[in-house]
Amino acid sequence: MKLKLTILLLFVVFGLHAQKELQPYTFSLSEKEKTETIMIYASAESINSITFTLKNEKNETLKTKKDNSEEVDITFKVFPFTENSFRTHLVEAINSIEEKDEANKEYNIFKTTLAPLKQTEEDDKASADDDSKEQLASLLSNRKKTVQRVRNIFQFFDALAITAFQYDTEPVAGILKYEQSVIIRKNNINGIDTKDYFKKVTKHVTNLIIKAKDSKENFLQNLNQEGTNKNYLDGDPFLTFLTKKIEVKADDNDYIYKRYYSKNLENEINCLKNQFPESEKLTEIIQLRAKLNLSTLDKCHQAPNPNTSSETTSSESTTSGTNKSNTTTTETIEDTYLSKLFDYYQSLKRINTSSKTKSIFEIHVSNKLKEWYATYKFGEFMKGELANNYFKEKYRKNLCEKIESAYSKLIDDSNKKIANLKKETSKYEKTKDSLTQQLLLNDVDIKNALVSKNQNLIDSYLTPKQTKLQELLVENKTNITNGEATVKEMGSRIKAYEISRIKFADKAKGFQNDINFLIAQRSNQIVDIPFWKFDVENIEIDFNDGFIEHITVTGKAVHPEIDKIAILNSIKGKYEVFYTDVNLDDAFKGFYQEPYIKDIFKETMKKEYKFDNEFPIGFSSKTDFADLKGYTLYAFEGFEKVFSLPLNNVISLYIQRHQNDRLDFSPKDQVLTLPLDDPDKNHQVELKKEKSSKILNAKIFTDFNGLKESEPNGLVQIEIEKQIPLWTKRMPLGLGRSSNYGFANYAVFNLTWAKLNEEDRELQVKKAESFVNNESQIDNYITYLDLIRYENVSVGVDLNIVSFDFPLIKTRLELNGGVHYGRVKVVDDIPVADEQNPETTTRLFEKDVNMIRLYPDVILRIRPEERFGGYLRFRPFRTIVPDNEEFFSVYSAEDFLENPDRSEALKDQRWLQRYEFGAFYTPSADSDNKFFFRYRYTNTSKWETNGYSEIQLGYQIYLKF
Repeated sequence: MKLKLTILLLFVVFGLHAQKELQPYTFSLSEKEKTETIMIYASAESINSITFTLKNEKNETLKTKKDNSEEVDITFKVFPFTENSFRTHLVEAINSIEEKDEANKEYNIFKTTLAPLKQTEEDDKASADDDSKEQLASLLSNRKKTVQRVRNIFQFFDALAITAFQYDTEPVAGILKYEQSVIIRKNNINGIDTKDYFKKVTKHVTNLIIKAKDSKENFLQNLNQEGTNKNYLDGDPFLTFLTKKIEVKADDNDYIYKRYYSKNLENEINCLKNQFPESEKLTEIIQLRAKLNLSTLDKCHQAPNPNTSSETTSSESTTSGTNKSNTTTTETIEDTYLSKLFDYYQSLKRINTSSKTKSIFEIHVSNKLKEWYATYKFGEFMKGELANNYFKEKYRKNLCEKIESAYSKLIDDSNKKIANLKKETSKYEKTKDSLTQQLLLNDVDIKNALVSKNQNLIDSYLTPKQTKLQELLVENKTNITNGEATVKEMGSRIKAYEISRIKFADKAKGFQNDINFLIAQRSNQIVDIPFWKFDVENIEIDFNDGFIEHITVTGKAVHPEIDKIAILNSIKGKYEVFYTDVNLDDAFKGFYQEPYIKDIFKETMKKEYKFDNEFPIGFSSKTDFADLKGYTLYAFEGFEKVFSLPLNNVISLYIQRHQNDRLDFSPKDQVLTLPLDDPDKNHQVELKKEKSSKILNAKIFTDFNGLKESEPNGLVQIEIEKQIPLWTKRMPLGLGRSSNYGFANYAVFNLTWAKLNEEDRELQVKKAESFVNNESQIDNYITYLDLIRYENVSVGVDLNIVSFDFPLIKTRLELNGGVHYGRVKVVDDIPVADEQNPETTTRLFEKDVNMIRLYPDVILRIRPEERFGGYLRFRPFRTIVPDNEEFFSVYSAEDFLENPDRSEALKDQRWLQRYEFGAFYTPSADSDNKFFFRYRYTNTSKWETNGYSEIQLGYQIYLKF
């Protein structure tokens, strides 16, 4: 009885805590100008449990009579709240309304209308006559209408209940922002993994600086001494670069070169104009050819030496008061890159006196070395003025192509003009023929007039006409001759244009050959560019228990990424003026399209790569989000890491959402695929936490051994647990690829109710006879094994101490520590002499005994996939039971019985042991629930004779209230 009351209390606590009144529904029906109304009131205890009350229009509760004629309110509870259950209860409630007047029956319209719902559709078909199709159709139609009326009421309250219990929503965890155009880097430096290389270099540099202590002179002296050592840094060119003084170029007299270029461009244009007739409008070609000639510095003038240029016209020097210096200087800063780190370390020691100074400094050194390595590699790329020479040759090639294009346009325009001239000449030829014919006809008219002696017609008309026709004919012949001469001249000009076009086309090819030669000559520098642009096509993130368990980024390597700003800064002085009319962005893109560049990077460019994390990444606390920049994804080719991708290049930012008492900001367990359908292209997604109804999971199971009457194992048991992420950090283990470990990753809180059935809920003490002073004495005792076996309820927590993950073999090894508190009802029943009922007993005492178990826990989890898995567990535990006057708590019954000295037997506090094997299976990967099987064997050290087993099969669900 107590158990039933306890269960009832739990349902009341979990149900009434959220009890809410819902909006009433007015249910009205009319027939023959008469209308009846019932007000349906509802109180929701949960989204799935609703109590209804029927009232009249005056807000009076409708009554019904019980069997004893007592009037009671008409209320009914629907649990679970389904349409069929609601319909059945509603029809029964309305039909039970008490009728006060037989002559004027209350709510008769309701009872008549709802009558079809009292029987099924099959009953309607059976009750209708076989020949009465109309009757059957009428019955089915009425039933359909009535079902729809009740369905409308159900949907009304169902929607209100869902709205009332909005706690079962998914709170927002945070906003994740991601990028689709990122930079990746080669993961190999001098044949060493990038991570290992920087770790080695960081350690060396840190020790070098700390060794110098507080004296910069000592540091520089040590640096110089090591610099002269033949074995210095194993000859690493990057570290040698760090010891060199940092050079800073001063203003390179850009003003002189700009004025020189402007003046000589004008002179070059004038030189070229003299080579073309004034009649030809070749202004564009002349300007392009002038720039080309000037860029090669082989025509008209040579570039001045700014250090000796006294010929920079006095008028210019007097008018340019701002040009105070005509010299190029190179200033040097005494500090080296390593010296900068030394200064930082001295500052850090002054403001930070903790023991973490060295670790903080190492992080700073590592970050700066990675930054300076990029500077160093780009400096190598720029050696021999590769960029300047490339862009200069590209500039000249582009000029030649523009000139070739301009000549082609001239040729096309000239051909069009020739075609038009030929059309005009053809017209003139036709006109000539017409005029000649008219002259012949006019001669005939004159002869006829002479015959008829009509001199007046000849003088007044025919003679002037003949003169006019002859003049037109002469003019026409002149136009034909001029047109033919112009066509001939333009033909000769087109030939000259074509020769020039071919000349500059050949020059363009020559400059392209120079570019190819330059690229081939510098191929070792170019191929060594460490950074690449990478276009992300797909991001898949597996969030699991406060970690990014897996993240995969796929996409294509586009082209090497070079430092555009550094290149632009390198274009100084005499070079800068050549690029004033060049689109440098197009020039950069063109660099990657060079055939030799494509050939150098044919194995990488446009190739698809997949980047993965090596181990789970914490994603729960503010520190985790700040530390995302410290994680790296890798693209593998076999066992080699070919490229690395910093995680914060992909997940650029995570903005957690705050709520009172929220310290775990991780999203719910899910697999997120990006990019989403993102019309705004804002590259962000809202992540949510788990629903309130899915916070706790419960395991409901049966123990097959409990089916035996001789076994006290609980026939029906339930476990409720919740896992909470703690210190969500994982580190590489170094035992194979992707192996990792972590400390205090989680804690699991659980409640176990092991005896839901009434039987075997009490532990009977055992009896042992002993002799004290030759007098017999009966001692009560129980064993630790019995206490655990008869445990009714327990609560506890398991804290993860360390876990080792081996993804390659699909296993994880965990070491946990835990404590459990449990209660057992211990009784002492002795038989009473009763001939009629020999099983009669009397209870000497009854006591709820507290028990604490402390234990380590070793678990080997096997995780092949999401639908099934298993584990092995070994748990030795220490059992602590408070002293009792009524009985002894002992480790071994045999030792207790064999040892007459009870106090000695009580000193035996050896640990018990539990071996466990478990497996689970879920029918669908998308299902929240799963079947599980568990076998346990709990024993003392004499496990072969002293222990008990549990064979459990059950179902795991989320506990929804």
